[in-house]
Amino acid sequence: MDIQGHVKIDRNGRALVIGGALKRSLSHQAGFYTLTETDSRQLMLTRSTQIPKFGELSEPIIFQGDLAGIGSTVEIVHFVISTRLNGQLTLVQGEVRKSLFFHEGNLCAARSNHPDDRLSEVLDRYGALERDVINQAEEACFHSGQPLGNYLLQRGELTQGQLYLFFKKQVEEIFYSVLDYLSGEFYFTAPLKNDTPTPLKLNAQQLLLEGVKRTDEMKRYCEVFPSPETLIVRKEGDVLSLTEELSAILAHLEHPRSLKELVSFFRVGELTLYQRVFKLHELRLVDVQPSEDHQRQKVSE
Repeated sequence: MDIQGHVKIDRNGRALVIGGALKRSLSHQAGFYTLTETDSRQLMLTRSTQIPKFGELSEPIIFQGDLAGIGSTVEIVHFVISTRLNGQLTLVQGEVRKSLFFHEGNLCAARSNHPDDRLSEVLDRYGALERDVINQAEEACFHSGQPLGNYLLQRGELTQGQLYLFFKKQVEEIFYSVLDYLSGEFYFTAPLKNDTPTPLKLNAQQLLLEGVKRTDEMKRYCEVFPSPETLIVRKEGDVLSLTEELSAILAHLEHPRSLKELVSFFRVGELTLYQRVFKLHELRLVDVQPSEDHQRQKVSE
């Protein structure tokens, strides 16, 4: 038998085709396949009659890999930016899928199936609209199939400028969130058409630098606040020189509240709230009290 090449399957289930002749032969069989039979010496693949539900898989995959083998998403994103690639970088971690769309080193859009990344959650997190208004809009959009942003715009709940700013915030937060990924899979696909989902054009290099800074900052805060359930307790002290924002947090601490409660109440975003509470902690105006769940975990350890 004339051996044209080899297919190597690694421990993570990824297949690598070795040999130009074999690659040319397989190129005539391009498509999706399912494994129908296997034993220690033979694999049988059958052409799939169904295309995977994720549309980007129909586009050419330029490169792919395992995040654990690289270290983090930062290196992958930096490579895409520095080489000014055009396409979609998709990261998969369990059931969560997040995609970043690039055009010549700029970030054009981001998508995610995580509930916290929905536009509705961003609007709520930053106090753009009351939760009841957002819930009613989501319900209406569920029945009509209309995008939430368009619905809110037509109803006069948001202006065009406000919608743009919160959509931009949504894209930035998805971008920042994937930089923390240390495990999972990734692949970069090239678009079949030269277009992008949105007119955004964000400097991805600046976002990457800011994202790394934010990650380091949050690590510092988490050394003091071990979990979102950590209770913040007000202490006595001089409050005359405090900013309006810090004074408002202290006024809200008439009894201990968790960081999660404070984030939900002030609606300025998690990082900004952590920054302010950390400043109060440095000024010795608040103390930290572990939640009951955290205390039980420590005892069990």
